[in-house]
Amino acid sequence: LDASAAPSRYANAQVNLGLVLLDRAQLSSRTEAMLMVAEAADAFKEALKVNDAKEYWHKRATILENLAHALKLQASLLGGSDRARHLSEARRVTEQALRIYHDIGYTESAERLFERLVKLEPRSAELQFMYGDTLLQAQKPENAIPHLEAAAKANPGVLPGRAALARAYLQVGRQADAIPHLKAAL
Repeated sequence: LDASAAPSRYANAQVNLGLVLLDRAQLSSRTEAMLMVAEAADAFKEALKVNDAKEYWHKRATILENLAHALKLQASLLGGSDRARHLSEARRVTEQALRIYHDIGYTESAERLFERLVKLEPRSAELQFMYGDTLLQAQKPENAIPHLEAAAKANPGVLPGRAALARAYLQVGRQADAIPHLKAAL
């Protein structure tokens, strides 16, 4: 299949190949599994090279999630610095997927990933803000407030976070709580 002749079909074929390889890797010996997971990661990377607007970005984020999963599997099969490197790369790739989901408004997908990452890094003001902002976009201000409060507490100088917290307070009828954050955001 040629990427330039049918980009969407090519990307789908690469993703499917990667998913099949990940499934088979779980049933294989350690050595075979390492090779299959590496091939799956290559297939996901190849699929990322294909373009096509909002649907493209959604596909890209989904592929990045699959790549992160492949990297985590690779890490589980490795030791030492290779393991740490693969886990670090998996986290970076997961954050890329999150930013895409957040930016294109795929709130359910973003919420699912944010839940996992915030549990791993509850002190990350950036993750807390992005998760809270995503929940606010999804019309869930009550759920957004704890994350936006954590972000504002950790980094009070980030004005978009303070403004988002003020919006969340206003949406749940807590005007008095919103005022200091509105003033700070001005």
